[in-house]
Amino acid sequence: MEVKIINVNTKPLENLLLIASKQQNLLSTIGEHLKNVIGESFENERSPEGKKWKENKETKELAKHRLNAIKKDKEFKKAILHDSGALSRSFKKKVAKEKVVVGTNLEYAAIHQFGGMAGRGKKVKIPARPFLPIKKGKMLKAVVGEIEDIIEEFLKEEVSKG
Repeated sequence: MEVKIINVNTKPLENLLLIASKQQNLLSTIGEHLKNVIGESFENERSPEGKKWKENKETKELAKHRLNAIKKDKEFKKAILHDSGALSRSFKKKVAKEKVVVGTNLEYAAIHQFGGMAGRGKKVKIPARPFLPIKKGKMLKAVVGEIEDIIEEFLKEEVSKG
């Protein structure tokens, strides 16, 4: 009976385990990207797909602000969904063991994302002004592609280190 010694190079496996241990960093990067996509929607007053949000209706309050701005010789434009800025600032990311969640705890976020009837007696129609990169319950393909690019870049960087 003959005994052969086999040498196995475990370095690639060690590299994979090291990459897996940095998963939290990758998820955090993805979460920051999603927060940026949401932030850009508020900044540009457009959906993540680039569709312009419906303008605010002229209300007594807006008219008063506009008149005061004119008196002070200033241009006034009330930004859409920026009454206090609370909604746009409310998005947080939470990195868990194998996932990242980006969201808000503000109850009124959904009515602005999807539109619908609101107010006392549900008499006020709020137009949909999407800011989340989702449509019909799925992430937008463009954003999925961006996340795939982030993952690919992460893996390239980690593999080149090994």
